[in-house]
Amino acid sequence: MAVALFYAHVYHPRFPAVLKFWVDLGPLQYLRFAFYFPFGVVCNTFSRMVKDSLTQLKPALPWLVLLVV
Repeated sequence: MAVALFYAHVYHPRFPAVLKFWVDLGPLQYLRFAFYFPFGVVCNTFSRMVKDSLTQLKPALPWLVLLVV
C-alpha cells in the first residue's frame, strides 16, 4: 500500500493533500532503506530461522503488519 501511495504521489498530478503525510519523500526515505535492506538480507540468509520464529507470532502478524505499515 505504501508503495502504491508513493507512485501515486509521484505520477498523479492532483494527489490528495490529506494523503501526503503517508508518503515519505524526504530525508527519512534513507532511514527506511537503512533498516529494510539489512532486514531483507538477514531474512534471506537465515530464512528458516526467521520462519520458525514467526510461526509463534502467526496469530498476531496481521495486526503487527497493520501497526508497522
